[in-house]
Amino acid sequence: MLGEEKSNSEKLTDLLATADDLQNRLQIRLHLVKAHSMLNQRIKNYAFLFTRFDDLGIKSDLRGVPYKIGAKGLCRVIDGNG
Repeated sequence: MLGEEKSNSEKLTDLLATADDLQNRLQIRLHLVKAHSMLNQRIKNYAFLFTRFDDLGIKSDLRGVPYKIGAKGLCRVIDGNG
């Protein structure tokens, strides 16, 4: 999946450079729809994995993470001093 996303992103980047051409603008739409579809699939996959990990009791291993994030800090920029 990641390879397909990367390929789509590269193609989209190339097409955007020549967006003044009508045919390329049509192709841009196609690749944007494809990117949106892949993003939706990733969201579904993550939701499934996180639910499954919770069901199995699998917890994150935070050893080696150089900062701590509390529930209140989830929406602010991580500065590493956390």
